[in-house]
Formats: sequence, structure tokens, C-alpha cells
Amino acid sequence: MDLDDTIAHRTTDLLGLADVHRWNVMKSTRSQSVAEHSFNVAVIVMELCQRLGLESATAVRWSLLHDAPETLTGDIDGKFKVLRPEMKEVLHGAEVALFPWYRDESEQVSEKAQAIVKLADKVEATRWIATFGIGGRANAVVAELRLRLIKFARQVEPLFLLEEGELPRLVLAVLDHSTSEEFSVQFRLRNER
Repeated sequence: MDLDDTIAHRTTDLLGLADVHRWNVMKSTRSQSVAEHSFNVAVIVMELCQRLGLESATAVRWSLLHDAPETLTGDIDGKFKVLRPEMKEVLHGAEVALFPWYRDESEQVSEKAQAIVKLADKVEATRWIATFGIGGRANAVVAELRLRLIKFARQVEPLFLLEEGELPRLVLAVLDHSTSEEFSVQFRLRNER
């Protein structure tokens, strides 16, 4: 095999995400890998696309790739990126320079697919912290993430040609309904008895 094998680079980079922990600065009852997060985002993307009547293949693919550079950088706290947007830009520049395959993939993703993945990413993060986060900081992060989710949904709503407020309602319904344990197979089977 050639050491410049882009396909092999992508595969090993993505498989490495199983060893990268998310939420390094958050107390929680268990850890989450970036690979688990990416899978969860892909599942939520499938639901959002189906509910919006959109083809999902490109968005699902991007959801599995969107955090690939974290195999090198680790998971950098979102609050840090919000507080220091210039660092977010520097980080993105380094990511596309160090991961040419990632740059090439990201350039092929439509604005709509990127928006769907970002919405799903925020739903997943909010759901995960609400479920496994511990303490006052976790509660504050959940509240902040919900607000950011609504704000972003309002920003990208015109991409989907929806009535005003329809996309925020949809993503909150997915967050509060579809990702709830009450809809899991274990809960359903327990209630059938």
C-alpha cells in the first residue's frame, strides 16, 4: 500500500475517533467518544432529513466525517470556540491543512447538508449532556445549547423554505421526543406487560 493513500488516511483517521473522548471539561456519569457522537449525529440526521422530506445520504456521510480532525486535536470545548472565534478560525485552517481528504470532503457538502448536520450535532450534544451530565455546569450547558440550537435553526430556516418557526419547532421536537428514553424499545416493551 502507498503511504499517500487518501482512502486509507480517511479510514484510519475516522477509526481513531473511537479513542477520542468528548466533554473533557464536563462532569458526567460516563464518557463519550467522538465516534459515538458521530454515529448519534448520523441517526438524528436521518430523522431530520426524513421529517423534512430531504435526501439524507450526503448529510449522513458528512455527519460521520464532520469531527474527523479531532483524531489529532481532541475535542475542544465549544464554549472556548464561542469565546474565542479567532481560535476557531485558526483551528479550522490547521484542520484542512493537516487533513487534505477532510478539506476535499467538506468542499463537496452543500450548505443545506452542513446545516442539517450542525442542527443534529446540537441536538445530540444537548441530549447527551441532559442525560449524562452532572452538576450545575451541566444544567447551564443544556440551557445554553438549547438556546443555540433554536438560534441556529432560525438562522438556517430559509435554506429549507419553511414557514417561520417551523424548523425550531421540529428540532426541539426531535430533541424532546425522538431522543427520549420513553420511545426506546426497552420502554415500549416494559409498557406492553
